[in-house]
Amino acid sequence: MSGWPPGTRLILRKERPHPGAQLRTTDADGMRLTGFLLGNQVELNRYLELAETLISTVAGVDEFCITNVMWHREQQRTRS
Repeated sequence: MSGWPPGTRLILRKERPHPGAQLRTTDADGMRLTGFLLGNQVELNRYLELAETLISTVAGVDEFCITNVMWHREQQRTRS
């Protein structure tokens, strides 16, 4: 990495592919490796902001779905 410009960041992720995904020859031990090469601090900050937005969006969807399921269950109980 000494030949890379100052401020360059490499972010690696190792995760299990979704069920039914076609495995690639580069998938080690059934795990998928993904790399992001970021050239400067601005790109790193933008990547982290996007990741945070995605995580909070997924959490909001999960909360909405759980609330919806609980409401539907309550409606079914009151009808019986």
